[in-house]
Amino acid sequence: MKKESVSKISYFIMSFVFVAISYGYGVITVQYKVFPFDEIRAIKNFLLPSESKLSAGYLHKVSFFEVHGVASDIVMIGDSITNGAEWHEMFKNSSIVNRGIGGDTAKGILNRMDSITSTRAKKSFIMVGINDLNKGVSVNELYFSYALIIKKLKQAGITPYIQSTLYAGEKLSGLNSDILSLNEKLKVLAKKEGLVYIDLNEVLSPDGLLNKKYTKDDVHLNGEGYLVWKNLISPYI
Repeated sequence: MKKESVSKISYFIMSFVFVAISYGYGVITVQYKVFPFDEIRAIKNFLLPSESKLSAGYLHKVSFFEVHGVASDIVMIGDSITNGAEWHEMFKNSSIVNRGIGGDTAKGILNRMDSITSTRAKKSFIMVGINDLNKGVSVNELYFSYALIIKKLKQAGITPYIQSTLYAGEKLSGLNSDILSLNEKLKVLAKKEGLVYIDLNEVLSPDGLLNKKYTKDDVHLNGEGYLVWKNLISPYI
């Protein structure tokens, strides 16, 4: 047999083996969700966002921010917990805007980054995660999206202040082990990026549950809860 034929056969055999191994690894990764399943899924979700899954209220809010957004020194980023505060009243002497949207997730924030970076803020305070975890998003996938948010904020010249994701109260206490895992990762991320990590749970949830005196539904904060939050971040405002 000629050397050329042998080379071709060897090439086809190696190609077949490579494809077989790649396919097998892909099946195992998806079926058993081993590394890098979460990372692959997060990248897919980021590159191929599904607008049809977003609520009308979410889209209306983003549209409002895009049309009526104003420049500010500080931007608050998050879900309904962030959205529930009148930050401009709490910090009357600061130029501050609220970019919290009820029901939002880390992926949702990534999808609306333009309406956040357009504020040209110098600082941003971010807290997100409970909706992701409640929808079954893994801690690793959530963290991957969170890290992308931090990266995009820094690229826009906005310094992020990472706030711990709040623990839930008794009704949703099953989420708290994942929230603890997320917050541990966020501490490491803050240290790696040279950023400030603010532990809101130290006061609001000292026993691993959101204190009942600060909430009516075990998730959202009441007036007293927001006062604690204000006092914790005031040194950085």
